[in-house]
Amino acid sequence: MIEPSRLRENILTSCGLGWLKTGVDWKKGLMLGQHGSATHLKIVNFWAQSGIYVLYRGKRPYYVGIAPGSKASPPKGLGIRIRDHLDDQLEPWEGFSWFGTRDITAGTDVDGRASLGPTRKSNDSAIKVWRTLHDMEALLYRVLRPAGNDLIPYFGERRDKKVQEWSQVPSAEHKHYSKLARGPAARD
Repeated sequence: MIEPSRLRENILTSCGLGWLKTGVDWKKGLMLGQHGSATHLKIVNFWAQSGIYVLYRGKRPYYVGIAPGSKASPPKGLGIRIRDHLDDQLEPWEGFSWFGTRDITAGTDVDGRASLGPTRKSNDSAIKVWRTLHDMEALLYRVLRPAGNDLIPYFGERRDKKVQEWSQVPSAEHKHYSKLARGPAARD
């Protein structure tokens, strides 16, 4: 039996839509996202996040790939997988969207940023097929933006289990946001 704390009906937990290639610090491995208001701001480095990513040329999808996380050898999160495409000389891309499977934990890293939870194993999760289909529909809608959809498909079933969308923290602002994540003492 799966313990209640491990139960999750949805496969996706977080996403970043329309992020810019120039907003990532590829050398330091920083792919920072922000979520929430100034009083409840969370910052996460999504470099090691597992999931699906879409590269864009202009506004058109150019490439779709997966970042399996610890399932790969060596482990490859979104940051490494997307960085592998920086040398796509024949087909340059400018931006990307990503859809992550690892939870955001309540804990923080040494820089005060929220942490990613462990990579989920298929036998650890009680994921419902119909919820996964809803997540896939919502993901495809956000990537393709088809004109025929009257209603916007949603991620998640319950408010507390919905996928959180994270805004990109541009690389030029990483130091500023790292101070915000560490709290008031770091700002002085």
